[in-house]
Amino acid sequence: MNELNRQGMIVLLSGRGSNYQALHQAQEEGRLGGRILGVLSDQPNAPGLARARENQTPAECIDRSRYAERSDFESSLTQAIAQSGAYWIVLAGFMRVLSAEFTNHHAGRIINIHPSLLPRHRGLNTHQRVIDAGDPEHGASVH
Repeated sequence: MNELNRQGMIVLLSGRGSNYQALHQAQEEGRLGGRILGVLSDQPNAPGLARARENQTPAECIDRSRYAERSDFESSLTQAIAQSGAYWIVLAGFMRVLSAEFTNHHAGRIINIHPSLLPRHRGLNTHQRVIDAGDPEHGASVH
């Protein structure tokens, strides 16, 4: 296992990778305060994987559909995170709910970006749901 790089992060995504791209741009401009060491996705066709590769960021899919048990999938994620040497785990559009066991194992090292002011609009299509609900405010939760 690589020694943990306290300035290094691994980005987990499931879709387009727009949050990853914003992080990558901030890194390129010297505004990130850390270094993206890799990208992991649970979706083999996630456009964010191609986006990462275009930026010469190591990218790998750990296809959750290949695992019968959640714990086996999360074990593979944990192994890939450890191999990357990253300290920080940034959930940037990662659409898989992670177990308490996983989050406890990585406690204090996970940052989750969610496109909603939680807990009001959880899950998908949050922006449209805010509009439909007539909410006067909207934003993002980072926790």
